[in-house]
Amino acid sequence: MARVLFVAHGMGDHPPGWEAKVVAQLDALLSAYPKYKGQSHPFSTRVVIEPITYDAIFDKYVQQWGQQRSALAEFAQSNGMELQGVLGLLGSGQLPADMTSALWETFLDPVLYRGTLLGERVLQCVTDQLRTRWTHHLNVATQTGESVEVSILAHSLGTMVMSEALAVVGENRDGKFPGLASAVQRIELFVTLANVSQLGPRKLQRINSLDTVVRPTSAPAASHGLSNYIAHFINARHQYDPFCFWQRFDPTGWGKGYELIDALDHFHDALPHGFAHYLAHPLVHIPLFRRLLGNGAITKPHEAAALKAFNPLPAAGACATPLKELRAECALLRDLTTSDSASLDDFVRRGLRIMQAARTAHAQCLQLPEGSF
Repeated sequence: MARVLFVAHGMGDHPPGWEAKVVAQLDALLSAYPKYKGQSHPFSTRVVIEPITYDAIFDKYVQQWGQQRSALAEFAQSNGMELQGVLGLLGSGQLPADMTSALWETFLDPVLYRGTLLGERVLQCVTDQLRTRWTHHLNVATQTGESVEVSILAHSLGTMVMSEALAVVGENRDGKFPGLASAVQRIELFVTLANVSQLGPRKLQRINSLDTVVRPTSAPAASHGLSNYIAHFINARHQYDPFCFWQRFDPTGWGKGYELIDALDHFHDALPHGFAHYLAHPLVHIPLFRRLLGNGAITKPHEAAALKAFNPLPAAGACATPLKELRAECALLRDLTTSDSASLDDFVRRGLRIMQAARTAHAQCLQLPEGSF
């Protein structure tokens, strides 16, 4: 059997080859378990990794604007976007240079995806990649007589993009690829890290991620009645990741095929939102490995040992106070993001506050890596 794992990045800078760090981390994590001890590439030799990359679409426009506030203001006005708070921050001169760069290079990605026509281009780009590579593996399998098992691992903005792309492909919304629809094919595993597929004003959501075929086979069918697409759905969210609290993805009644992992509270980075930060926790990577490689990949005793050895707060001593303050700030931001009236503008400004709090914690405690989005 050919096992294929599509990996989708989140917001921020992700040039071609970005997936190499994810693959290296998965190999390193798996090699720490007894069955794979001493193997240099135990994961990537057993699973084919297919990256989903779309960041260049955002970069093209941001680079054209040259990080000019006036260009963003004109774009927002022509697209009917409310970004007065963000534009005010850019015009105030109060943001440090690194915060300004973060706004342009990171936080605008979800705004442009959800709030403008660029989202349609990103969605088309991602569905094309998914269909092309999936079809390739099916064709190879036909020639070799193998079967193909397809899984998805998505992070942050990638959970939004992939949820919508899978809905388009699984429901064959454009009528182009009926052979990949849920009536014919199945996704073995869909893992979402920091699922933000419900994030943003309702009027800007192209597809309601709670009402598509992108749900486990144990769940009732969506309102249109089409076959469910996912055999197993794992959703992991960190208790102090504010991006998971505003309009959180929180399905009910999806049965045993849906697994929620929400006991994550570790701080190995000052920013608890990062792709690598999520994967590092045994509660996240062990279910992933078992679903992809079989339950025997990691035994129950080895799981217990890994959880016991995993220190959620490895930075001690002088780091205790800034960590406590950072957690408190994340909790405050979490409480502020529970309002349905919050706008994309609010989302960006609050995201900047998260980064500022994390930078402060990192400066006070150099043992705590800065992390990333």
